[in-house]
Amino acid sequence: MKVERLEWDSDFFEYEVGKVTISQNANFNFDLFLSLAQPFKLVYIFSEEDLNENSIVLVDQKVIFSKQLESHDNLSELNIKIKNFDPDSDSYSKLKKLALSSGIYSRFNTDINFRNNEFEKLYTKWINTSIAEKNTHEILIHQEHEEILGFVTFNKSQKTTSNIGLIAVDRKSRGMGVGTQLIEEVQHRVLHLGFDALEVVTQLQNDPATKLYRKCGFKIKEIIYIYHYWNI
Repeated sequence: MKVERLEWDSDFFEYEVGKVTISQNANFNFDLFLSLAQPFKLVYIFSEEDLNENSIVLVDQKVIFSKQLESHDNLSELNIKIKNFDPDSDSYSKLKKLALSSGIYSRFNTDINFRNNEFEKLYTKWINTSIAEKNTHEILIHQEHEEILGFVTFNKSQKTTSNIGLIAVDRKSRGMGVGTQLIEEVQHRVLHLGFDALEVVTQLQNDPATKLYRKCGFKIKEIIYIYHYWNI
Protein backbone atom coordinates (compact mmCIF):
# COMPACT_ATOMS: atom_id res chain seq x y z
CA MET A 1 0.00 0.00 0.00
CA LYS A 2 1.21 3.49 -0.84
CA VAL A 3 -0.25 6.93 -0.15
CA GLU A 4 0.51 9.17 -3.11
CA ARG A 5 0.80 12.88 -2.43
CA LEU A 6 -1.52 14.81 -4.74
CA GLU A 7 0.46 17.90 -5.60
CA TRP A 8 -2.34 19.83 -7.34
CA ASP A 9 -4.91 19.18 -4.62
CA SER A 10 -2.41 19.96 -1.85
CA ASP A 11 -1.40 23.25 -3.44
CA PHE A 12 -4.97 24.26 -4.29
CA PHE A 13 -6.53 23.41 -0.92
CA GLU A 14 -3.41 24.56 0.99
CA TYR A 15 -3.14 21.42 3.08
CA GLU A 16 -1.64 18.00 2.44
CA VAL A 17 -3.84 15.67 0.39
CA GLY A 18 -3.01 12.08 -0.52
CA LYS A 19 -4.59 9.22 -2.41
CA VAL A 20 -4.68 5.44 -2.05
CA THR A 21 -5.94 3.10 -4.76
CA ILE A 22 -7.26 -0.30 -3.68
CA SER A 23 -7.59 -2.88 -6.45
CA GLN A 24 -10.30 -5.51 -6.54
CA ASN A 25 -9.85 -8.39 -4.05
CA ALA A 26 -6.95 -6.58 -2.38
CA ASN A 27 -6.72 -6.61 1.40
CA PHE A 28 -7.20 -3.18 2.93
CA ASN A 29 -5.02 -3.09 6.04
CA PHE A 30 -6.45 -0.20 8.03
CA ASP A 31 -3.68 -0.10 10.65
CA LEU A 32 -1.03 0.13 7.92
CA PHE A 33 -3.08 2.79 6.20
CA LEU A 34 -3.26 4.86 9.39
CA SER A 35 0.52 4.90 9.72
CA LEU A 36 0.96 5.92 6.09
CA ALA A 37 -1.75 8.60 6.29
CA GLN A 38 -0.16 10.55 9.15
CA PRO A 39 1.54 13.23 7.00
CA PHE A 40 -1.77 14.14 5.33
CA LYS A 41 -4.78 16.12 6.46
CA LEU A 42 -6.98 14.34 3.92
CA VAL A 43 -6.58 11.06 2.05
CA TYR A 44 -8.83 9.93 -0.79
CA ILE A 45 -9.30 6.17 -0.93
CA PHE A 46 -10.33 4.86 -4.35
CA SER A 47 -11.55 1.26 -4.36
CA GLU A 48 -13.04 -1.06 -6.96
CA GLU A 49 -15.33 -2.53 -4.30
CA ASP A 50 -17.01 -1.58 -1.04
CA LEU A 51 -14.42 -1.77 1.73
CA ASN A 52 -16.96 -2.13 4.57
CA GLU A 53 -14.66 -0.23 6.91
CA ASN A 54 -16.47 1.81 9.59
CA SER A 55 -13.48 4.03 10.29
CA ILE A 56 -13.57 5.70 6.88
CA VAL A 57 -16.48 7.51 5.25
CA LEU A 58 -17.91 6.55 1.88
CA VAL A 59 -18.43 9.89 0.16
CA ASP A 60 -19.05 8.87 -3.45
CA GLN A 61 -19.80 6.02 -5.77
CA LYS A 62 -18.24 7.47 -8.90
CA VAL A 63 -19.87 6.19 -12.07
CA ILE A 64 -18.11 6.40 -15.41
CA PHE A 65 -20.58 6.35 -18.30
CA SER A 66 -19.33 5.66 -21.82
CA LYS A 67 -20.81 5.72 -25.31
CA GLN A 68 -19.29 4.61 -28.60
CA LEU A 69 -20.09 7.10 -31.33
CA GLU A 70 -21.01 6.31 -34.89
CA SER A 71 -21.41 8.76 -37.75
CA HIS A 72 -24.86 7.34 -38.43
CA ASP A 73 -26.10 7.84 -34.84
CA ASN A 74 -29.68 9.04 -34.84
CA LEU A 75 -29.06 12.60 -33.67
CA SER A 76 -31.15 15.69 -34.20
CA GLU A 77 -29.94 18.43 -36.51
CA LEU A 78 -27.55 21.02 -35.08
CA ASN A 79 -29.48 23.08 -32.54
CA ILE A 80 -29.53 26.79 -33.25
CA LYS A 81 -30.30 27.49 -29.58
CA ILE A 82 -26.92 26.05 -28.60
CA LYS A 83 -23.69 27.96 -29.12
CA ASN A 84 -20.23 28.36 -27.68
CA PHE A 85 -20.05 30.47 -24.54
CA ASP A 86 -18.61 33.93 -25.29
CA PRO A 87 -17.12 35.56 -22.17
CA ASP A 88 -17.35 38.97 -23.86
CA SER A 89 -21.11 38.87 -24.42
CA ASP A 90 -22.64 36.03 -22.38
CA SER A 91 -23.34 36.11 -18.65
CA TYR A 92 -20.40 34.77 -16.64
CA SER A 93 -22.35 35.06 -13.38
CA LYS A 94 -25.11 32.83 -14.73
CA LEU A 95 -22.58 30.34 -16.06
CA LYS A 96 -20.79 30.21 -12.70
CA LYS A 97 -24.09 29.74 -10.87
CA LEU A 98 -24.93 26.80 -13.13
CA ALA A 99 -21.43 25.38 -12.67
CA LEU A 100 -21.91 25.36 -8.91
CA SER A 101 -25.33 23.75 -9.25
CA SER A 102 -23.76 20.99 -11.36
CA GLY A 103 -21.75 19.86 -8.35
CA ILE A 104 -24.41 19.56 -5.65
CA TYR A 105 -23.81 15.79 -5.44
CA SER A 106 -20.02 16.19 -5.52
CA ARG A 107 -18.08 14.76 -2.58
CA PHE A 108 -16.46 18.18 -2.23
CA ASN A 109 -19.93 19.55 -1.48
CA THR A 110 -21.44 16.71 0.55
CA ASP A 111 -18.46 16.05 2.85
CA ILE A 112 -19.02 18.37 5.83
CA ASN A 113 -15.33 18.25 6.75
CA PHE A 114 -14.57 20.66 3.91
CA ARG A 115 -14.81 23.91 5.86
CA ASN A 116 -12.82 26.41 3.81
CA ASN A 117 -15.17 26.92 0.86
CA GLU A 118 -13.29 24.22 -1.06
CA PHE A 119 -16.27 23.22 -3.18
CA GLU A 120 -17.00 26.67 -4.56
CA LYS A 121 -13.31 27.40 -5.15
CA LEU A 122 -12.84 24.09 -6.97
CA TYR A 123 -15.84 24.41 -9.27
CA THR A 124 -15.08 28.07 -9.96
CA LYS A 125 -11.56 27.04 -10.93
CA TRP A 126 -13.01 24.28 -13.15
CA ILE A 127 -15.30 26.59 -15.12
CA ASN A 128 -12.63 29.32 -15.36
CA THR A 129 -10.15 26.80 -16.78
CA SER A 130 -12.72 25.69 -19.35
CA ILE A 131 -13.18 29.31 -20.43
CA ALA A 132 -9.47 30.08 -20.60
CA GLU A 133 -8.21 26.93 -22.32
CA LYS A 134 -10.10 27.20 -25.61
CA ASN A 135 -7.72 24.87 -27.41
CA THR A 136 -8.54 21.94 -25.16
CA HIS A 137 -12.02 22.72 -23.78
CA GLU A 138 -15.34 23.91 -25.12
CA ILE A 139 -18.32 25.35 -23.28
CA LEU A 140 -21.70 25.12 -24.96
CA ILE A 141 -24.71 27.03 -23.69
CA HIS A 142 -28.39 26.53 -24.47
CA GLN A 143 -29.77 30.02 -24.78
CA GLU A 144 -33.21 31.51 -25.36
CA HIS A 145 -33.93 35.23 -25.44
CA GLU A 146 -30.32 35.85 -24.37
CA GLU A 147 -30.85 33.79 -21.18
CA ILE A 148 -28.67 30.76 -20.48
CA LEU A 149 -30.90 27.77 -19.71
CA GLY A 150 -28.12 25.21 -19.45
CA PHE A 151 -24.50 24.48 -20.28
CA VAL A 152 -22.04 21.67 -20.84
CA THR A 153 -18.25 21.50 -21.04
CA PHE A 154 -16.20 18.92 -22.86
CA ASN A 155 -12.55 18.14 -23.36
CA LYS A 156 -11.11 17.83 -26.86
CA SER A 157 -7.45 17.19 -26.04
CA GLN A 158 -7.60 13.39 -25.79
CA LYS A 159 -6.84 11.04 -28.69
CA THR A 160 -9.98 8.97 -29.26
CA THR A 161 -12.31 9.66 -26.31
CA SER A 162 -13.76 13.03 -25.40
CA ASN A 163 -14.95 13.70 -21.85
CA ILE A 164 -17.91 15.72 -20.66
CA GLY A 165 -16.83 17.76 -17.66
CA LEU A 166 -19.67 19.84 -16.20
CA ILE A 167 -23.32 19.95 -17.22
CA ALA A 168 -26.29 21.67 -15.63
CA VAL A 169 -29.74 22.97 -16.52
CA ASP A 170 -31.40 25.90 -14.80
CA ARG A 171 -34.02 24.69 -12.34
CA LYS A 172 -36.93 26.40 -14.08
CA SER A 173 -35.93 24.89 -17.45
CA ARG A 174 -35.70 21.25 -16.35
CA GLY A 175 -37.97 18.74 -18.04
CA MET A 176 -37.81 20.64 -21.34
CA GLY A 177 -35.14 18.49 -22.99
CA VAL A 178 -32.34 21.02 -22.53
CA GLY A 179 -29.89 18.47 -21.11
CA THR A 180 -30.60 15.97 -23.88
CA GLN A 181 -30.10 18.64 -26.53
CA LEU A 182 -26.78 19.71 -25.00
CA ILE A 183 -25.47 16.13 -25.00
CA GLU A 184 -26.61 15.57 -28.58
CA GLU A 185 -24.78 18.73 -29.60
CA VAL A 186 -21.61 17.52 -27.88
CA GLN A 187 -21.88 14.25 -29.81
CA HIS A 188 -22.17 16.17 -33.10
CA ARG A 189 -19.09 18.21 -32.29
CA VAL A 190 -16.82 15.46 -31.04
CA LEU A 191 -17.74 13.26 -34.02
CA HIS A 192 -16.76 16.15 -36.29
CA LEU A 193 -13.47 16.43 -34.38
CA GLY A 194 -12.73 12.76 -35.02
CA PHE A 195 -13.50 11.20 -31.63
CA ASP A 196 -15.13 7.78 -31.55
CA ALA A 197 -16.23 7.69 -27.89
CA LEU A 198 -17.64 9.99 -25.26
CA GLU A 199 -17.35 9.52 -21.48
CA VAL A 200 -18.79 11.31 -18.48
CA VAL A 201 -18.36 10.90 -14.75
CA THR A 202 -21.14 11.41 -12.23
CA GLN A 203 -22.25 10.20 -8.84
CA LEU A 204 -24.44 7.11 -8.47
CA GLN A 205 -26.75 9.05 -6.14
CA ASN A 206 -27.23 11.75 -8.79
CA ASP A 207 -30.40 10.18 -10.14
CA PRO A 208 -31.32 12.96 -12.64
CA ALA A 209 -27.86 12.74 -14.26
CA THR A 210 -27.77 8.94 -14.45
CA LYS A 211 -31.24 8.91 -16.02
CA LEU A 212 -30.15 11.53 -18.57
CA TYR A 213 -27.05 9.60 -19.63
CA ARG A 214 -28.96 6.33 -19.93
CA LYS A 215 -31.60 8.10 -22.02
CA CYS A 216 -28.85 9.37 -24.33
CA GLY A 217 -27.47 5.84 -24.86
CA PHE A 218 -24.58 5.80 -22.39
CA LYS A 219 -23.64 2.60 -20.57
CA ILE A 220 -21.92 2.17 -17.22
CA LYS A 221 -18.24 1.45 -17.78
CA GLU A 222 -17.04 1.45 -14.17
CA ILE A 223 -18.10 2.22 -10.61
CA ILE A 224 -15.48 3.35 -8.12
CA TYR A 225 -16.03 3.65 -4.36
CA ILE A 226 -14.43 6.78 -2.92
CA TYR A 227 -13.77 7.29 0.79
CA HIS A 228 -12.32 10.25 2.67
CA TYR A 229 -10.07 9.90 5.69
CA TRP A 230 -9.43 13.10 7.65
CA ASN A 231 -6.66 13.71 10.15
CA ILE A 232 -8.64 16.26 12.17
